[in-house]
Amino acid sequence: MNIFSMAPDLKTILLSEQVIESKKEAIRNWLSQQLSETYDANPDIPPLKYILRRDAIDVFRKILSQRNENLAGYSLIQYVNDLLSGDGRVQKPGAAFLAELEHLIKGITGRSKIYEEKIPAFKKHQGTRAAKMRSTDLSRMARGAERHMRNYVCGLDNVAIRRRRRNK
Repeated sequence: MNIFSMAPDLKTILLSEQVIESKKEAIRNWLSQQLSETYDANPDIPPLKYILRRDAIDVFRKILSQRNENLAGYSLIQYVNDLLSGDGRVQKPGAAFLAELEHLIKGITGRSKIYEEKIPAFKKHQGTRAAKMRSTDLSRMARGAERHMRNYVCGLDNVAIRRRRRNK
C-alpha cells in the first residue's frame, strides 16, 4: 500500500512483528507526536490546515478506541495488519476505503493540499480584508466539494446500497 509511504513511521509500526495491541499503542503514541508537532508547528500554518490536521488526528484516535471497535465489531488495525501480512482470507478493500484512508493519512501528516501548495492570498492581509478574502476562498472550496458530492448522492457504493436493501 503506497498510502503508508506518506507516513513512514506508521508504516514501520504496521509492518512490525508486534502484536495488535502493541501496534495500537505505538500508533497512539505516533498520533500524540503528530498532535504535538501540530501544536508546535510554524505559526504561519493556515488556520484551516491546522484545524484539519488536528481533527484528522482526533478521528484516527477515535477509530482506534476500544469503544469504537466494540460498537463497530471491527478493528481497522487488525484488518490493515491482516491485509499487509498477505492473509488470503481478508477481503480486498475497495477504492472508497483506500481513498478514505489516504485522505485520513494526508490530513494527519499535514499533506491535505487544501491550499494547493501555495500560501493563500488572505495571509498577506489583516482584518476585514483578510476575512472577506478567506470567506471567498472557503466559498470556492465549498462549491468544489458540492460538485464532487453530487457524484456520490448517499456516500455508498452500489454494492453497499444493494446489501442494505436486502437486509431491510
